[in-house]
Formats: sequence, structure tokens, C-alpha cells
Amino acid sequence: MLQNAIKNPDITYSISSAEDLSQFSSNSIDLVTAAQSAHWFNITEFFKESFRVLKPQGTLAIWAYGQNILRDYPDFKHLTKKFVEDEFRTYWSKELDTIGNFYRDFKFPEEMFQTVKWEIYDGEETPDAEPLFITEWTIPRLVKYFKTWSFYKNYLTANPNSPDPIDKHIADLTQLFGWKDNEVLQIHWQSVLILAEKRS
Repeated sequence: MLQNAIKNPDITYSISSAEDLSQFSSNSIDLVTAAQSAHWFNITEFFKESFRVLKPQGTLAIWAYGQNILRDYPDFKHLTKKFVEDEFRTYWSKELDTIGNFYRDFKFPEEMFQTVKWEIYDGEETPDAEPLFITEWTIPRLVKYFKTWSFYKNYLTANPNSPDPIDKHIADLTQLFGWKDNEVLQIHWQSVLILAEKRS
């Protein structure tokens, strides 16, 4: 990731765990953000370290995306969710359930943070929320994305000689929805954004 990072003289890159930010001084940082990662943390220790390094009234921002949604194919979401649960539940990391619940399990310590704001977009029950991520993908690009899933990789490791379930799922969807080879899909994602202010 560091090798591929954008080079800019105003940006300094470094590595640490989320639970040990000792390379940073206390009360020195305006914004701490965790992107698509907080479900892997020891969240209690991360909160402690974020509180320590943030300046008074500094911001902790946590966000993540969940299942993708096809704007023109509302059944896609439910079909893909069922497919994932049927094929990959055995290979699922329990931490991913935290994203499925939009990080609602996180308890921000009141003695550390105040004015905690949640913005959740689930594609159905939050009509006033806007998706954080919108793009257009071809079907091959969607397949490449599916094949980055950690539970899919766990499945392949355990079943190296089995037919690829994602290829079959895409074939089933293509037949059901009548997708053409050059189909362009309008995609957005379920998402959660949490902003919390350090208590002075």
C-alpha cells in the first residue's frame, strides 16, 4: 500500500496498529479516521488511543461499506445476500457481522466522546440518506470485486477443486436479468459513517 500511495510532500506515511498510536503525541491530531477497518480492531483500545492523540474537540470518523446494490435491479441485493449466506457462511469471519449491523455494536465511551452522529444508508429503510459510494461497472468488473471477498478466498483455500460459486452466481443473475455482455451496471453500496467529537 505504501509503494502505491500517492506521493506528496505534504503527506507523511507511516505504519502502526490501530491500538498503538504511540508514534503520535497526545492532543496533537485534528482527525482520526478508520476506513473499512474498524471491525478488525480491538475497538476499546482504539477508542482510548484515538482519545489520547486527538486535540480537544478533534474528530474521530469511522466509515465502512456493506453490500452493494444495483439501482436498476432491486432483487439483486436479496439474491446476493442469500447466495453469500448459503455458500460462504462457514468461511465468514465473525468481525464482518459488525459491518452487517452498520457498526451499531460500537459503544462510544461517554467520558471520551460527545456529539456522536451516525449516518446509515441501507438502500431500503433509510430513504433520507444518500449513498456514500456510487459508480458504474461492467459485469466483469463486478465479478472482480466479488472475488476480493475474504470469505470467498477462504472458500477457495478449503475447496480448491470445486466449481467457482461466484461464476455460477453471476451466470444465474445474467440469465435472470437478461444482462448483455456489454451491460453497464449502476452500483451503490450500503454504508455507515460515524463522527464523534473528543470531549474536552
